[in-house]
Amino acid sequence: MSEKEKKSAWDFAFALIKFDNLEPSKEMIEWSQQEIQGNITLKQIYQALIKKYGVSSKA
Repeated sequence: MSEKEKKSAWDFAFALIKFDNLEPSKEMIEWSQQEIQGNITLKQIYQALIKKYGVSSKA
């Protein structure tokens, strides 16, 4: 996926969050920028969220 496509996907995701009158955290914005640039993967973001919040989609 190109940087342009990744940015578009993140912009859409953040728009959905804002639609609910919420704001993405600064940390999530930073992670998204790192992912767009190819410095981290979505899997690494997912793992960081599990570590931070102690929640997993695996039941």
